[in-house]
Amino acid sequence: MGEAITYLESDGTSHTLTVDGKYRYIEGLGLDEFYAEPVIDELPANINVVRDFNWLTRPVSLRLAVQGTSYANMQANRRSLFQYFVPDITRGTAGTLQFVMDSGGTYQFQAAPCTPARESSANLVSVVALNFTCPQFLHYLPAGSTTSAFNGTANVNLVYNNAGGVPAFPVFTMTGSVDTARIAYPNGNYIEIGTTTAGAADVMTVYTKPSLLRIDYKLGGTAAVANWTGYGGTVSTFDTLPTGAGTVVLSAAGGTASLTMTWDTLRTGIG
Repeated sequence: MGEAITYLESDGTSHTLTVDGKYRYIEGLGLDEFYAEPVIDELPANINVVRDFNWLTRPVSLRLAVQGTSYANMQANRRSLFQYFVPDITRGTAGTLQFVMDSGGTYQFQAAPCTPARESSANLVSVVALNFTCPQFLHYLPAGSTTSAFNGTANVNLVYNNAGGVPAFPVFTMTGSVDTARIAYPNGNYIEIGTTTAGAADVMTVYTKPSLLRIDYKLGGTAAVANWTGYGGTVSTFDTLPTGAGTVVLSAAGGTASLTMTWDTLRTGIG
């Protein structure tokens, strides 16, 4: 667990919850396992694509031993600790719990404080439970999206920035006419649609997430009898979109269309 724990109020005011002789951390309930060690090497983004905020909540409780040089001093320390959380409780806003690990790494997540509770008292030590309502460790930020136009045989370069901390399965939407489309990921993997033709108002959507893997067609063009025909053949790899900045490339034998790529921006609760 963290060597040092800090609570940041919603207005930025900082309170240290681990102070020698005053507040000593005992245990945390509901914290992510990888606060102690990184037990998750890779998190698949096999969750609904695409959605808005989804703050699934969970309770987190920190137990602290409140210490003092006398009974009166210990009581004063406990009152001071309780007062740290009164402003955000009154405002009805969430602050931030920040942990500085023994290794020096800093992790944090959003936390809405509940009324602190005194658990027990023995001599000059009082145990206090600090309770919070927090997001799940995997949560959504607004979905990312980027669009570029295609005309002729020139490649479409979709420059993106996946600001999440987890690779995401993108959704590709092509509107218009494209002949033999290939969507290439930054790592060289690609999706090949085969021989494709469409009217100017037709839409093809490629879902890459394993639980939703499919290619949808919406007919709306003038050449309805010659709408999208093709396949995602055995050469296709429906891959994830890496974190950070990169470029996805659409190449084709010809046509006029626009390509939109949409993805979930996923982060972990450790900041």
